[in-house]
Amino acid sequence: MKLDFILQLAAYTIPALVTAAISYIYFSELLKRQSKKDAFLLHQKGQIDILPIKLQAYERFTILLERIDLSKIVLRVAPISNDKTAYQVLLIQHIEQEFEYNLSQQIYISKELWNILSNIKNSIILQIQSTASINTISDADSLRKNLINYKVDSTTSVEVGLLAIKEEVNFYTK
Repeated sequence: MKLDFILQLAAYTIPALVTAAISYIYFSELLKRQSKKDAFLLHQKGQIDILPIKLQAYERFTILLERIDLSKIVLRVAPISNDKTAYQVLLIQHIEQEFEYNLSQQIYISKELWNILSNIKNSIILQIQSTASINTISDADSLRKNLINYKVDSTTSVEVGLLAIKEEVNFYTK
């Protein structure tokens, strides 16, 4: 009787266990695929949601470059006094403030573009400093004129930065 009971129990239990194992494997694979699909859709939705924010960051960096462009900042920021050093400091302060205002937007752009923008800012500041260090420039007005003339005589790194922004935007919007 015990042997009959054990065989009968095994006859019911083994198919149930096999069915449970097959169901477990099937549903775990189904859940994995569904999770991957949900993650992909969530990522895709996240990209769609973040695209306007990224584009806004690119717009802000475009405005930044336009505002720190040497000829534009010199025309926009007039000297307060006749002291060329004070005017040099004032221009550099304006550039730094513009840059710091947009600092948080760097999380939306590539590291390479951020390095380009940082280098542009530094090159403009360096140009202001090197022009101010010329001995023949004695006052703020002559510094201002020389900075404007420098812009007229050369292509600026701002144009390179604007091109880099356009290329990155085109990459993300295609």
